[in-house]
Amino acid sequence: MILVLSDVHLGYARCNKKVSSIFLDTYEKGNIDHLILLGDFFDF
Repeated sequence: MILVLSDVHLGYARCNKKVSSIFLDTYEKGNIDHLILLGDFFDF
């Protein structure tokens, strides 16, 4: 499985860290072969 995350913007005051965390926890035990991060993952 390929998991793709885009434009998470961690560090931005209005980013939804809880939803991102729940999403990643959901797939943590899955069969992920590749994790692809697109766009702005961190926002400083």
